[in-house]
Amino acid sequence: MLNARSLNTKYIIIGSTFLFIVTSFTVTSFWFTEHLRSEARRINAAGSLRLKMIEIAWFFNRAGHEEGVERGRIIEIVTREKIAEIDKTLDAIKYGDKGSRLGHLSHEPLILPLNDLISKWRTEVKPLIAETADKVLRGEEGAQAAYDVRSRECIDTINLFVDRLVNNYEVEFRIYNNLRFGIIGFSILMFLAMAVYVRKRLVSPIIKLKEMALRIGKGDYESRVDVLTNDEIGELGRSFNAMAYIR
Repeated sequence: MLNARSLNTKYIIIGSTFLFIVTSFTVTSFWFTEHLRSEARRINAAGSLRLKMIEIAWFFNRAGHEEGVERGRIIEIVTREKIAEIDKTLDAIKYGDKGSRLGHLSHEPLILPLNDLISKWRTEVKPLIAETADKVLRGEEGAQAAYDVRSRECIDTINLFVDRLVNNYEVEFRIYNNLRFGIIGFSILMFLAMAVYVRKRLVSPIIKLKEMALRIGKGDYESRVDVLTNDEIGELGRSFNAMAYIR
């Protein structure tokens, strides 16, 4: 069991405190770094939704200039692959995705606009894509006009959501920087405090004991050391005082 008065115990406590500070800084930095990376990937994923919406319009336009089997193949890409890609991206943005290293979205001010975007996609845009696909297959004139209008409205909603993601990212980045500088400042203060403590409790007493030993060696047996602690340094000081008294 450690003795609270022991010099060894005191420096174990100092070392443990310093280790705790370093560990806390490392863990906090790692967590914030991973969190910010996840948010950056979320921003990229949300931004990719715009490209996917435009890509569907491009496929519709291309299908309108094709005929027969090729037109059907292009429409099948839209209805099977492209819609599934957008559904998967929206789910990853909201619920997270281990493969994309995206975390679960938990910030309430971001969940509300995301839910609005998901609702608009599932109730308005997605059914319209199926409707437009049928019109394009039948070769109707201006088949994708309605989709072009609705997709632009959806892209505006995506832009608003991306802007909120970016603003939230910038706020969290500032918090991370402030926390990092705060921990660094606190670490410096703790290091200075420990340096002062070590000098006062270890270095200075040893220097005084050395000076007393030199004086005793010169015949000054009246010299005494002020004993301020009950640890090993204090015991050594009392031993020097007793040795000088005996002489």
